[in-house]
Amino acid sequence: QLFSETSMVEKITSYLGGLVIPRYWWFSLFMIGLICIPFVLMAQMMYLVLLFNLPMPASLILIMMLAALTEELAKGSGILALITAMPGFLNPRILIISSALLALGFLLGEKLLLFVTISQISDSVFGAALFLNIGMLWMPFLLHLVGVGITGGAVLYKGPKAFPIGVALATVIHLIYNLYLLRGWIW
Repeated sequence: QLFSETSMVEKITSYLGGLVIPRYWWFSLFMIGLICIPFVLMAQMMYLVLLFNLPMPASLILIMMLAALTEELAKGSGILALITAMPGFLNPRILIISSALLALGFLLGEKLLLFVTISQISDSVFGAALFLNIGMLWMPFLLHLVGVGITGGAVLYKGPKAFPIGVALATVIHLIYNLYLLRGWIW
């Protein structure tokens, strides 16, 4: 795939399409959501290192914007994988199921990584916060579900060319959510 004479976008979508097993498309989407977490984390750590020295409110907002964009691109890649592997399969019902599977895989991967990281310091304030707020998992799940749904909805109704528009809208929603959660640090 890398040495074919196609554009980089076509190479990426072809690779993503290869991740979906048509018979087990639902499991493939869940796993795509799960396994993209290390890549998202690496990108987010890179943003933190590169932008940390900017003035405070600007650096935090920029880091959060890029982090949200990276997450939405990663989750949206599952929708691209599905439409590449199974053209014509996406419909409103499949979009809802796909969004839920990608969101669940992403949330599980995110929380498992957080658990592994923080469990080593479980006696600290961070560990206590993680284990006390386990009932609040519906909020990030809903955020991920809405983000993938927006991206997938754009692709469903306007075609694959609308993927960037869907990701941009989902990123704005994600950024608003993050800013709301951190409103005490910014304002």
